[in-house]
Amino acid sequence: MAGILISLVWVEYSDGHPGWITLLPVFGTVLFIGFASPANALVRLLSARFFVGVGLISYALYLWHYPIFAFGRMFTWHPGLSEKALWIVLTVGLALSSYWLVEKPLRNRRRVSWRTYFAVTGGAHGVILLANGAWILGGGYPDRADYVHRLIKDSQHVDLMQDGRRCHSGGLNQPYFNVDDSCEFTHFPDASYLMLVGDSHAGNLAHSAYRLARESGLNFIQVTQAGCSHLLYQTQGGLCRSRAKRLRQLLKKHPNSTIVYSARLPLYLEMVGFDGGEGFCEAGYPAAWAEEVAEHQPVVRQSILSTVQGWLDSGHNVVLVYPVPEQGFHASYMLAHQRPPILEEADLPLLSTSMAVFKARTASSYAALDELQGQNLSRVYPEKLFCREATGRYLVTEGERLYFLVDNHVARLGAEMIMSEVSKVLGLEVPPEGRL
Repeated sequence: MAGILISLVWVEYSDGHPGWITLLPVFGTVLFIGFASPANALVRLLSARFFVGVGLISYALYLWHYPIFAFGRMFTWHPGLSEKALWIVLTVGLALSSYWLVEKPLRNRRRVSWRTYFAVTGGAHGVILLANGAWILGGGYPDRADYVHRLIKDSQHVDLMQDGRRCHSGGLNQPYFNVDDSCEFTHFPDASYLMLVGDSHAGNLAHSAYRLARESGLNFIQVTQAGCSHLLYQTQGGLCRSRAKRLRQLLKKHPNSTIVYSARLPLYLEMVGFDGGEGFCEAGYPAAWAEEVAEHQPVVRQSILSTVQGWLDSGHNVVLVYPVPEQGFHASYMLAHQRPPILEEADLPLLSTSMAVFKARTASSYAALDELQGQNLSRVYPEKLFCREATGRYLVTEGERLYFLVDNHVARLGAEMIMSEVSKVLGLEVPPEGRL
């Protein structure tokens, strides 16, 4: 039981689950089942009717919760406790119904013969295979999407891939991996490297960064992971700590590299999700206690200074991409769920956020980054690309120009604009069309 309980308490989102860490609760469960005595009090407790009943419908619960929570988020992107409670009740109700109406009857050989069983299950599998085959061969059904959904799809950022593998570690139920397994593109054996480092904010720049490197005669390495700043401080998750250490070894292998660093520093420093003060507040990041922030913030700040200064002192060129404006809402959701629906370009709203809120939110991030100095240090300010001084607003979308889409991340156009600025500060040639 110790292995199971430890995994519940200490395994964090950023620790690379599923992965090797998953073996801890698995082995704990195997040992408990194999060696637990019927006389054990915990065994008697777990043998109670309630827990046995939960076990009987556990797989049905697992299957039903996916569509219910997925469709629920289509209607309520930031669900509260009442919505989540309703989804849980609905999941349990459907799991019980499917257990009694489907599972038990199909297991009763007196009521359902083997011939009937295989006919029903075989027919169902055949329909599923035919439908999925048609979707795969047809590339889905793009014609069913309306104007705004096609616009959103065309504006999404492009993941950088290598040998069929996504180069960004983690996020969106994707596998996590360590720095040693990072995508490395060596197109020019005698050239130096452009290295993209950071969290998912850097990950969204990867495709544009790779294109810039290749067009400029540079090799490219992507070192990005969801929720991982790649700064070495003790309060971050285990895999992030490991990645920060391994990054130092990787940089030693590639001297005189150009590092483009981008991360959501306001979240790491302030320890709270973004609240735009206009009715949109980011969910999933509960505010930390003031005492905890006061203790944590200097540690992160010093980590920013020591990590980046270490890169500079080692002879690397560094481009700091300052924080992008946060939204507190998903632009894609706002567009897709606008009422009346968006049917053409003229219906598109102008989505924006407050400049004053951004300034207050990023003050600590700017202060830390501004303290860094060095001849081989350059800075890029994404806020300047999206700001409208006259209105005191930062643009999220502007007609069909979607700069951001999901969870405070830049869309494809936003990434191209930022990397064009990176190319300018590095003295690299911007492509003729003015965008990557």
